[in-house]
Amino acid sequence: MSNWIISSCVLILVVLALRSMLGKKLSARMRYAIWAVVLVRLLVPVSISMGVTVPKLPAWEPPEVLREKSIHVPPTGSLPADGAPVDPYSSGYPRLAEDGEGVARRTDRISPLELLKWIWVGGGTVLGALLLGFNLHFGLRLRRSRRRLEGAGGPVPVYVSGGLPSPCLFGLLRPAVYVTEGAAADPVMLRHVMAHELTHYRHLDHLWSFLRGVALAVHWWNPLVWLAAVYSRRDGELACDEGALCQLGDSERTAYGETLLALVTAKGRPRDLFSFATTMSGGKRSLAERIRRISCQPKQLVSAVAATVVVLGLTVFCTFGRAPEESGAPGAWETELLSCSPDLDRDGKPETLRVLRKMGEGSAEWRLEIFNRSEVGSLEKELWSVQLDESHGGCGTYFLCQEDGLDYLLSYMPKMQQGQCTYSYRLFHLEGGEEVTDREASVEFDINFSSPSHRFDPEEIAAFMWEVNGLMGGSQLLLNTNHWMLNLEEDGRPRDNILVSLNHPDTWDFSSKDELLAGLVSYAGYAGDHPDSTRSPLEDLLAEIGAADIGDISGQDKVTAAELAALLREAAPNRTSRSHEYENFAQEWAWTWSTAEWAVPLAHGGTLYLLACDSGGTEIGYETADGCTTAFYDDTRALYDLICAAGEPYYREELPCNANLNRDRSPDKLTLRSDKPSGGSLWCLQWEDHGDIWRGEASTSHPGWKAFFLCRLDGEDYLLEYTPYIGMGMGSYRYRLFYLEEGMEVAVRENEVSFDMNFGMEGERDFDPRAIAAFMDELNGLLEHGTLLLCTDPDLAATFEGEGRLYDSLWWLDVDFERDVDKSLLENLLIYRNQALAEAAVPHTEKLLADITADDIQFMQGSRGVSKTDIVRVLNSLSEKVTLSSEERDAGSHPRRYLVGYTRDDSQHHTICLEAGAAEGEVYLDFEGTVTVPFYSENPDNDAMYLRDVPYSITGIVDDTELWQLVTEHGRHI
Repeated sequence: MSNWIISSCVLILVVLALRSMLGKKLSARMRYAIWAVVLVRLLVPVSISMGVTVPKLPAWEPPEVLREKSIHVPPTGSLPADGAPVDPYSSGYPRLAEDGEGVARRTDRISPLELLKWIWVGGGTVLGALLLGFNLHFGLRLRRSRRRLEGAGGPVPVYVSGGLPSPCLFGLLRPAVYVTEGAAADPVMLRHVMAHELTHYRHLDHLWSFLRGVALAVHWWNPLVWLAAVYSRRDGELACDEGALCQLGDSERTAYGETLLALVTAKGRPRDLFSFATTMSGGKRSLAERIRRISCQPKQLVSAVAATVVVLGLTVFCTFGRAPEESGAPGAWETELLSCSPDLDRDGKPETLRVLRKMGEGSAEWRLEIFNRSEVGSLEKELWSVQLDESHGGCGTYFLCQEDGLDYLLSYMPKMQQGQCTYSYRLFHLEGGEEVTDREASVEFDINFSSPSHRFDPEEIAAFMWEVNGLMGGSQLLLNTNHWMLNLEEDGRPRDNILVSLNHPDTWDFSSKDELLAGLVSYAGYAGDHPDSTRSPLEDLLAEIGAADIGDISGQDKVTAAELAALLREAAPNRTSRSHEYENFAQEWAWTWSTAEWAVPLAHGGTLYLLACDSGGTEIGYETADGCTTAFYDDTRALYDLICAAGEPYYREELPCNANLNRDRSPDKLTLRSDKPSGGSLWCLQWEDHGDIWRGEASTSHPGWKAFFLCRLDGEDYLLEYTPYIGMGMGSYRYRLFYLEEGMEVAVRENEVSFDMNFGMEGERDFDPRAIAAFMDELNGLLEHGTLLLCTDPDLAATFEGEGRLYDSLWWLDVDFERDVDKSLLENLLIYRNQALAEAAVPHTEKLLADITADDIQFMQGSRGVSKTDIVRVLNSLSEKVTLSSEERDAGSHPRRYLVGYTRDDSQHHTICLEAGAAEGEVYLDFEGTVTVPFYSENPDNDAMYLRDVPYSITGIVDDTELWQLVTEHGRHI
């Protein structure tokens, strides 16, 4: 907001300076035009992100008192603790005094910045209402006193009004010229007035006057904006004089000046700025300048124009531009002041909380700090702080809680390592900067169900989780570095659904303690009985694997069978995950998190899949005819290095994108991956930043086609996922625009359009050209700001290549349809629909032949005694024998011709021409006729539907001896 205000003021001052220094050397129209830049800046509060460094304008930093979001005032009243309760309808909330003998009510007051904001909005509303009322009253007065001036000509109506001080152009949507009685009575003066006011109309001054009023209403408190309105209005009249004289000619300069002197009699008043009309009023100074320019006809200097363009261009670049956000330097602390103002030390004065973050190489640290606040709102000494990091031992979560009108800090520390879990919380307040624990609890359990000594008590865990979630539900999240455990309910409240953290295979969304307990009992039963959580074939194999178990690995020289078996036995105790079961290893998309894979054959049958993971650990899979079991292992560096050396690397490409998809001002890492070294059938776009990972997957098979783009909108980065699907004539196109928070997608925009191109099927087809075109316009608008990251759709890739840009023009429109390149996509879709409806309406030969009856036949040429019943019987029997043909035939080889014409009940006319071929039994059939088709208007502004008769022609061949004999015996010679 401050940048908008400052840049607007700077731009106004620059334009005023240019006007003062170069105004006499510029044309009036040039002087008027440069005010448009100021108007745009005043009405558009956003800045445009530039790819280069933009000089920073002076920034106003409010003092500490104004920067505070809320300020508590002293107690508004007190009463004995054992007295009457505090009025529940009064503002604030009760506080027990430190001596325990009194209750005071604390209130908040609005901050100075918020007060200024409301004054700004209130003043703008009042001024906007005055502007609207003034012009509505002026327009009503004109309508009551006007009469049409016939024969005036021009693109807008002309009226005579007796109550006008001077002629004007007035009206926002339907502008009209209003002239005085004197001007209407004098033909010369009327010609000058019409030239002047119609120039105002061509300059769109009726619209600029309205926008000028909007700018005044928004910036009513800024004197520079009022000054800009005065001078821009004055320059608009000068530009209008200049345009009118260009139309009238130099010979009428003197006469036009006399008309101006005769009409501009009213002195300019401040309220003229409120009017949206182009009245010919003004002060002596402005009138003198207008007469001087009319008489001397000043010439515009090219050097003055060039200087104006250069200076104004640089100013616009600085005032409209916004430098790209710089990433936070590693090692530097970034500070965020929190909006809450609790009283954690019970001293009656609110504290200030802030969060600091420092980015390191692959890690981050956080500090939560609490400060005392002085009487004037500034910060005093630090009262308390805590430091956390992304490491498993240092992560945690802090909340601000309130119980019985008192403020507390809630510290929640869930830890899970090697299957050993310790969840704990503490509710505390502060005394003299020291923590005073008010409540705390913890629970310990073991999810290694394969261990004989494991402990897992569902009732104890459920009681703890229900208690801690109850505290979270009414709290405010301050700091969270333990992203894997925190979930959000639909209402945005934080909670810990421990069943999600435990990867329970069933979906549990508990709303009561009993449901939570039921989920934990179900988990315990699943984990205790399921092979994934106990001994598995993989565990049994690795525990005692020897060289004799390893198959033929002689194709590599990195390790012997005995050495490999020893490394596998060393890895066995270091399992860090539960075992996972698959039908086969191909179901495990391990390539999305692995660097290399080595498939080792086993002597007794089966395969051992060894994978070097990006994390530095390994994944091992054991596949037999019965299925596949996999698990992850850490502390296996030697095995990891061996897999990288002896195995096959997966395709991996670091994308050169300086993206910031999680809004943390640090560059993210985007990687393109595939399941084969040179790119296979499965692809993955992977995003990583400080331990958070997101993956977008696609494949080269038709159901898995997809495209991902990096979009930059309003200086922010987004991912655009686009899935265009066409199958069996059914289309479903959809996109999602989103950014990332802790590896989770946050959708900001999404849309979908579906359609059916099976126009020949029975029933109404769902094909809406307007919906399709609107979707494509919306999508292509996003693609204009996009960079292609991954595309597995060959049709979409071919469209990009053909267009030479990221633009989807719908490839299927070019299949059996001649697109008109001079028409819009919507127009082509409208034409395509009509063409498809016409083609679908053409009857199939089988239906034509099967449905014909003797009553339908209107005439038969060359029948020579053949009855309608005979010809119908033969034609009906041919419904499944006709083969469509496009070959040309020699008429001389077809000695006989037979023609049947008939009309169906729907008045559609059809003819069937039968020609005997040279070979016995070969008969050519030519079908012709008209069908009635529902057609839609191809005008994008009209969606009317009407009927049209469309001719058709079909050629077929049939091998039927009876029909051939009928034609050759009874048909006529060609």
